[in-house]
Amino acid sequence: MPATHAQVVEAVLAARHFRHLSPELVARVTNIEAPKAPRHADAVDRVKKRLHQVSNAYAPSLHAPRDAIEAIRAATGDDDALRTLSISLMYGHASTAERLPDIDIVVPALRRAIMPDAAAPPRRIIDLACGLNPLLLPWLGLPRTCKYDAYDVDSRLIGIVGAFLEAWGQAGAATVQDVGGDPVRGTADLAILMKAVPCLDQVQPGNARRVLEALDVRRAIITWPVQSLGGAQKGMRATYRRTFEALIEGLPYVATEVTLPGELAFILDRTDGAPSDPD
Repeated sequence: MPATHAQVVEAVLAARHFRHLSPELVARVTNIEAPKAPRHADAVDRVKKRLHQVSNAYAPSLHAPRDAIEAIRAATGDDDALRTLSISLMYGHASTAERLPDIDIVVPALRRAIMPDAAAPPRRIIDLACGLNPLLLPWLGLPRTCKYDAYDVDSRLIGIVGAFLEAWGQAGAATVQDVGGDPVRGTADLAILMKAVPCLDQVQPGNARRVLEALDVRRAIITWPVQSLGGAQKGMRATYRRTFEALIEGLPYVATEVTLPGELAFILDRTDGAPSDPD
């Protein structure tokens, strides 16, 4: 017999492989998927499958979060140890792991995009669907007074990122938030959405557009993967270029494509005047 929304959400969050996800995301995916299933078990399976596609599939090799957090805290104050640890941890998330072989190219490109004027570094950055992106901080050269606010639906990743921000001495915070259902608001110098758009729109078409519309930022960096998790390319670059053009149509940004190994990447600069001072 059909299950209630609350029963499906409860069953999914009770499962070992899904209990770390944002309850708000689980509830939102349940709203979409459960009505398509005639029985409780089918509804739970549909919700789990979609959640795996948008989140869990990207962190199959994640280190034990508690061990990672303890190791980060133990390395507080030792920048070299934190750099070494961050490399090891980034292999646990597909998006960051893909960048590591080209880190000597990726880091300078990101530094130029994040900080085009070294004399005027950003005061606040918001990293949406961050994964383990913030573990690149030791190479980005940001002042540690720059407020780096990171958001993700996976509490395991947020625990690691929060511990790393604290150990590195970076201002900011890490927050579990379903940014597709509850867009991040407030002002910032820069927003980062690296490989996030496909996952946002896989939950619900148009999610990424709503996220972008809610931003009050001077600049945004948006990237797409150019191959699947399995390594297939399947014309992804051309497809995502069309997706990008539709995504920003009518929005107050001018776009510049930048070279980033393994990613289709764009910088968006606001054209309708700078927002108010970052929060």
